[in-house]
Amino acid sequence: MGRIPAVSLPPVTVCAPDVPCSEECYALKSYRMYPNVRQAWNHNFDLLISDRDKYFSDIEAYLNWKSPRYFRQHVSGDIRDQDYFKRMKSVARSFPGTSFLAFTKRYDLEFGNMPSNLNIVISMWTGETIPDTQDLPKAWMQDGSETKIPDVHFICTGLCDSCYKCWHLTEDGPKDVVLMKH
Repeated sequence: MGRIPAVSLPPVTVCAPDVPCSEECYALKSYRMYPNVRQAWNHNFDLLISDRDKYFSDIEAYLNWKSPRYFRQHVSGDIRDQDYFKRMKSVARSFPGTSFLAFTKRYDLEFGNMPSNLNIVISMWTGETIPDTQDLPKAWMQDGSETKIPDVHFICTGLCDSCYKCWHLTEDGPKDVVLMKH
């Protein structure tokens, strides 16, 4: 992510049950290797569970303080439930000068009435059925065997803080991104 600010939750345990990427989750490596990352992500989760209002007000306080152009929800973790998503939309509406991005495997959520500065990208794992997600852009994990990737897409360079394309997938141009498995 480079210089792009983000808020994350612990990997796998906060995701929807039976997500296909749980055994190969890329965020597990950072969670296991770096005590400060693990502590921060656990703190975020504990706060979310104990005081959801404070969790979101802390995000808003950070956004007021730093006024970032871009912000990422969940380098690790996922959208918890419909209320969480509703609050994400509220935060985005309160900060129209910031572009927000979240990848999700929560295909069951209602994604309507989204602010224009909130970009939700549906994460696709090899072999998954393409969900009906109101035409949201998809992020395809490519391990050499995925065959459902649309012809029009771009390949992630991994340089988020100089590319920013994922924050603009709903604008003109390719709507899907391919992430090479690493």
